[in-house]
Amino acid sequence: MDSKKALKKQRIDIIFSDDPNFFYITKKNIDGAFLVKRKKRIDVFVVKMNYEVAKKLFRNVRLWEKETIKRLVHKKLVGLNYQNISAKIIKEIEKYGKTIDISKELLEKRANKNRFEVSLIKKGVRETLDIIHSIDAKEGMSEKDVEKQLLIETYERGLEPAFHPIVATHGTSKFPHYRASNKKINGHVLIDYGVKVKGYASDVTEMIFLKKNSIEKIYNKVKEAFYEIVDRIDSSMKGKDIDKIYKEVFKSLKLKPMPHLIGHGVGLEVHEKPSLAPNSNDKVKNSVLAIEPAQYLSRYGVRFEREIFVGKKVKVLQE
Repeated sequence: MDSKKALKKQRIDIIFSDDPNFFYITKKNIDGAFLVKRKKRIDVFVVKMNYEVAKKLFRNVRLWEKETIKRLVHKKLVGLNYQNISAKIIKEIEKYGKTIDISKELLEKRANKNRFEVSLIKKGVRETLDIIHSIDAKEGMSEKDVEKQLLIETYERGLEPAFHPIVATHGTSKFPHYRASNKKINGHVLIDYGVKVKGYASDVTEMIFLKKNSIEKIYNKVKEAFYEIVDRIDSSMKGKDIDKIYKEVFKSLKLKPMPHLIGHGVGLEVHEKPSLAPNSNDKVKNSVLAIEPAQYLSRYGVRFEREIFVGKKVKVLQE
């Protein structure tokens, strides 16, 4: 057996607990830990103060001591998530073993959602919409007032935000990524928000109209674009195919191109694979996607965003 094959046979993967993949693999969270994944075994190494707690959570628990990593990686091929680890740690591990980047491998695996994962995201979508519709948004309130209501309602339901809410009104809704200010809401409110359910994120955008508003006409056109795009998606497609559909639908509805992609994968993180970029060869089968058509005009912006599951049939997860 040559040295390369021997090294491959000895491969181990190390994932630290601040990486979403730690939760994906173990279905548990704990600070000050890392897991070592071999072909048929997963060991969790924890700092001494978390040892007793860890024994109740994980099957194979060991202490993380001074020489632990050095001993584990000696003359081995070590898979690391380069996207979630510092260059300093990579350099330290490479003193004793050879490292490879497994970030793409991990992301592609997570993109393929099972029924339980889909159910958690679907619940998150419904909870998020319920939270948005439960707030009492009135003219005279500030964007920050609305943001505060969203967060209070979230925590009162025993949930946590998937990301900091975007709350924008007439003049500020034309900015795709915006942080709420003390600006008074006027005419309409754009809310982009999501919550986590058992670690899985949701991401929706809803518009609240405070009075009869001519902006609703363009908003309804954006919603129409959403359903036309979704109706044309199927499980044989790649990310670039959905980008092409979005551009064709926008052209047919005489909508302006957007400064961002038509959507993204959703899972343990709000933005993950598959990518829906023009050059993306990511497969979309069995993935959950946030599709977010929008229009950003000189005086205001509108956006409609929901999650879909691309299985044998494509389903909008709020329905």
